[in-house]
Amino acid sequence: MLQLRRVRLENVGHRAAGFKSLVLDLTGGPASIDGRPARPVDVILWLRNGGGKSTLLSLFFSLLLPAKKDFIGALTAKSLAEYIPGGQVSHVIAEWGDSERPTSGAVLVTGGVYQWRDGQRPADPGSGWERLERRWYLLRPQPGGLEMDRLPVRAEGLQLSMSSYVKALEAAYKLERRLQLVVAQEQYAWEEQLGHHGLDPQVFMIQKVMNQEEGGITELFKFRTAEEFIDFLIDMIVDAAAPTAARAALSKHADKLAARPARELEERFLAEAVLRLRPVQKATAEAALAEQELGQQIQLARRAGEHIQAQAERREQESDSLRERAEDESREAEEAGDRVEGRRHRVAAVREAAARLRVSDCASAHATRLKAADAAEQDLSAWRTVPLLIDLADREAERQQVNQLLVRRNSCGRASSGPGTCRPPLRHSSPR
Repeated sequence: MLQLRRVRLENVGHRAAGFKSLVLDLTGGPASIDGRPARPVDVILWLRNGGGKSTLLSLFFSLLLPAKKDFIGALTAKSLAEYIPGGQVSHVIAEWGDSERPTSGAVLVTGGVYQWRDGQRPADPGSGWERLERRWYLLRPQPGGLEMDRLPVRAEGLQLSMSSYVKALEAAYKLERRLQLVVAQEQYAWEEQLGHHGLDPQVFMIQKVMNQEEGGITELFKFRTAEEFIDFLIDMIVDAAAPTAARAALSKHADKLAARPARELEERFLAEAVLRLRPVQKATAEAALAEQELGQQIQLARRAGEHIQAQAERREQESDSLRERAEDESREAEEAGDRVEGRRHRVAAVREAAARLRVSDCASAHATRLKAADAAEQDLSAWRTVPLLIDLADREAERQQVNQLLVRRNSCGRASSGPGTCRPPLRHSSPR
């Protein structure tokens, strides 16, 4: 029998008694001896009035009894819609253990996820019940994998929407088939899945009636007559649909008994056919194995071809790159040769201009030297004429002296004085 181990509530509850993120552990934690999961224990939840006890029970039973009429507060016109806030996604999750294997930990997780359509909560949630979207799911938790604590309620700190949450569960199920995930969109399908996995909604219906209101269990067992007690006992033990189901089962069994001779003949025929078809089965299996091997070889060949094609494309790209690089280098070499040739022409022109400048400088120097030579020649000629000029000057002075002597002699001859009155002038030698 399944036993409740833990309950997890996310963004759900009445405004006055809501649950942002709450986990109720009903096991007392792991065992202190060997660390194995402890078995569930009886728990008393003690809270003051208005602390949220009724809200907690209502949310838990709404997971197992999803019909609107089965909500604990249905008699007072309350429904699950009043406990789902707007703009958020609400979760009610229950973890179950097996009473026959108390140390095996969690064996089943059931959960309900609720969200208002378009994220808008109507002003009157009771009348807008149809706009409340609901999904239910159950799975087999795997140790170290997807457990109740690791459900993808949030991603990167943000809450997932209902559709994203269900897709995340389905993605985890594709990776781990042992989860045995089942997702239900309709409440009747959900009730069937609960019954298939050992959670009978009718049992929880009795517990829900006992918790319909505070002290409800006392009112449940108050009977005015013996007939009321018998009716209660029959309702609790016998399902109203059981006789109809029994009649249908008996009719089906009678039909099977009537068809038994034909089925036995068919069985003998099929047994003989199976014996005769075994060689065909063996050949089919061998053909399937050969086809599988052929498929593997084809896949390997395809992968090898793809690898060779990729290598060829890469080599071709490298060849194109090298060809482009060679062309660029050849172009750069031609441009460098053109630049060298241009520089050679410029050097020759510079050298020619320098030679011309040197020739011009030599011509100017030659002309200057010729002028200096002419001036020196003139100076030399002048210095050569100096002795002649000095000699001429002496001769001119001598001539003048002679002339003066002649003049004096002539003047003395005509004078009346005696011969001693005229003296010859003194002769001075002129410097040479």
